[in-house]
Amino acid sequence: MKPPKHDRLIQGPSGVDGHGRCIGAIIHTTEMAPRKGTDSDRHDIVRFLSGKGKSVPVVADPGGGSTIMVPLGHLGSAHALGLTGKAWGIEQVGFAHWPRAEWMKPGKRKMVATSAAWAAWVLAELMDLPVTEKNLKRFIVGHDKDHKLGGSSDHTDPGSGYPWKLFREEAIAFARGRHEEGDVQFRVVATKGDERRAKTFRVKLGKRGLAWIQKQAKLGFNVVVRKKVVHTEPQP
Repeated sequence: MKPPKHDRLIQGPSGVDGHGRCIGAIIHTTEMAPRKGTDSDRHDIVRFLSGKGKSVPVVADPGGGSTIMVPLGHLGSAHALGLTGKAWGIEQVGFAHWPRAEWMKPGKRKMVATSAAWAAWVLAELMDLPVTEKNLKRFIVGHDKDHKLGGSSDHTDPGSGYPWKLFREEAIAFARGRHEEGDVQFRVVATKGDERRAKTFRVKLGKRGLAWIQKQAKLGFNVVVRKKVVHTEPQP
């Protein structure tokens, strides 16, 4: 699975071995006051953490963008007490006191979706696990619940208003190939004379799709594969 779109501010290893086994990811909110007359974005957070000589693996903001601060997949960031070198961290530009209604505003909802996409990537690529609701609940936790992964922080973020149900839905959707522009589908059409057969495969062709194509080819059909994006309305 490819990671979400991101830009890079690589600080390099923090002196901690970051190549061990990943045990999960921690969801943070930075709690940093915005610059006067502006909204904070991930670049503010990156500058702040860089000035402190710290880092977090990835920072997401309401614009839907994200910045990685360490080499992709490196676990050496000191973002949660007791979990340095063990867990990936996803920082968001927000506050733990935000109610759910605030998180559901368009820009902030987009930030939740970006963070969820990173969580899906962590499960699939760093932990080799399927992106399911069960695994998301077990291995992707808030900073306030990091004890579930063996941490010992006393933080309260991302807060009681954080939309975890939406977060998990977005993570699963990202893993299934849905992007902002819609759902990825493969339409396979096999023709031979006047006979026509067709199948649709979501996300990727996979073994089933390739096997079907090979079967039709052996039967003498001409096979055409078309990849398309089906636009979907966002869920309320």
